[in-house]
Amino acid sequence: MYYSKNMQVLREYRHYLYELLQKHPLAEEDMVIGVSSIETRSQEMALVIEKDGENYRLNSKYYPLEEAKKWAEQYNAKNLDTVYTMFGFGNGIFVQGLTRKMAKDNKLIIFEPSLQIFLHALHEYNLEEVIKNDNVMIIIQGINEHELPYIISSTLTWMNLFSKVECVQPGYKRLFPELYLEFKGLLQDNTFNNVVSKNTYGLMGKPIVKNSLTNLIHFKDSISIWEIEKKLPKDIPVIIAAAGPSLNKNIEVLKDAKGKSIIIAVDRAYETFMAHDIEPDFVVVLDALKQLKYCGNVKGFTVPLLCKLEASPDILDNHNGKKIIFGYEKFASSIYNITGKDYSNIPTGGSVATAAFAICAVLGFHRIILIGNDMAYDGEQSHSGKIQEAIADHPSSIDLFIEDINGNNIKTRHDWYTFLRWFEAVIMQMKNTDVINATEGGAKVKGTRTMKLKEAVAQYCTAEFDAVKIVEEMEPSFNTTDYATIHEYLIQAKSDLLEIKLLSQKAHKYSENLTKLVEHGEALSLHTKIMKNITEINSVIEAKTIFSLINYYTMGEGTNKIGELFFMTNNKKTDDFVTVKNMTVIYRITEEACDFILPYLEEAITYYV
Repeated sequence: MYYSKNMQVLREYRHYLYELLQKHPLAEEDMVIGVSSIETRSQEMALVIEKDGENYRLNSKYYPLEEAKKWAEQYNAKNLDTVYTMFGFGNGIFVQGLTRKMAKDNKLIIFEPSLQIFLHALHEYNLEEVIKNDNVMIIIQGINEHELPYIISSTLTWMNLFSKVECVQPGYKRLFPELYLEFKGLLQDNTFNNVVSKNTYGLMGKPIVKNSLTNLIHFKDSISIWEIEKKLPKDIPVIIAAAGPSLNKNIEVLKDAKGKSIIIAVDRAYETFMAHDIEPDFVVVLDALKQLKYCGNVKGFTVPLLCKLEASPDILDNHNGKKIIFGYEKFASSIYNITGKDYSNIPTGGSVATAAFAICAVLGFHRIILIGNDMAYDGEQSHSGKIQEAIADHPSSIDLFIEDINGNNIKTRHDWYTFLRWFEAVIMQMKNTDVINATEGGAKVKGTRTMKLKEAVAQYCTAEFDAVKIVEEMEPSFNTTDYATIHEYLIQAKSDLLEIKLLSQKAHKYSENLTKLVEHGEALSLHTKIMKNITEINSVIEAKTIFSLINYYTMGEGTNKIGELFFMTNNKKTDDFVTVKNMTVIYRITEEACDFILPYLEEAITYYV
């Protein structure tokens, strides 16, 4: 009855989902339940599911719309940028009950575990209102479920994490208990990851800003990952060696893979490689504060370095080989843009191992072999090599255990746990990539094939290939003409920085005045002119490319204050006071950021004279 209209609206407003539905018609294996609709006393329709000989009516047999409205009343969004998560789309009636009470800045992530139910809803119910709603994200099992981890992580960040509201379509827990637990697990993992992410911002904000500028000296001789990408055949297997304790078991096998694969070692694993007289094709460096002793501890080493621009200067300055840049924040990416170079930032996942994997995934290699990727302790041992981190060095309020490759429980750390879940979420999206877990120890990674490294090398590393030779023959990304363009860009950035400081000082005074007014009982809504001035200042500041560095500094120094800006108490006076008080702190930190950045920016300008 409604199918043609619903599909027409889908094609216009959600074209990607429309195409996926066209490509994946309902298969026989998807038809595991009975789905029908019955007319109610109010002449509305109610959804009925038959499973295992039992019938489940998912709507009121009297007034489904009124029922949905009352159901939605239990879920209240108290804070800004609230994200609702909903297990089950059903026939869309409960979804409508929720969306009709959502604020404009609210988002709704819906996971429908049954393609059969969703297709029935497309046929029998008018879904136009939901389909057209830009704030609603629809994920369907069997269609686009691989997108769910990314949508959750990109929508629910550490800033609005505790503004989340979890909802469940009535009846769905009983109908789909296993998928419900998986959905809950994704939300719990995201919460865990965001707590780690917030702590990282607090620790790394200032070092990232400093390194992004001081490391610009290495930009001159660097190569973009996207220039190398064109030279590397995708059918050559890539071996990623992390620094887990199991690396000691099978690293000697890599001698047979050398010259017949691309071997990427994370920084911490390089020490173990040297101890076995093996030279990897690349070493990956990510962390802003990592010391050289955690990357082989050899000054002047020449192995090609895959690095983020904001990686540790202690490593980059002591490296004499080719540097391949694979990541940068917005200020540096603009340099690629103005000089006409290909660029795209590669998300790293938070560790050198996840960064190495992300590089291989984005570049499109067909087969990736993981070794040393334990993500768990081996007894008391945390890493291969001489430098260990004791369990006592990473205290936790709870003990974390995961399943190992043999089905047993094994102890892990909070950060390793987040990396494991990252791997599994990304691998889920890599339908055409063969990911082999040849770690021979440590965590079981869903989506991978477990295989001995010796067998994988014998079977897949058969063609001669010299990755290092390709890199050594490549010219740097930037030439002398580009240097002049970069110099002008940095000069303009200095001018913008000085302007931002003046504007933030002005906004700081505005917010201080507002604080005094609110303290005396005046409502923030009465001072629209001042708020408009602050908004205009924010627009000017955020439009400057140097703002990305200021933003890193601000998030590093004021993570708690930024998070508080999203929280509301429903007491107007209290909310107004907290808002203006935190605004004052943020503008003060912005002024500090300008002072912190200026000397490093002035030094960077001298690199390109």
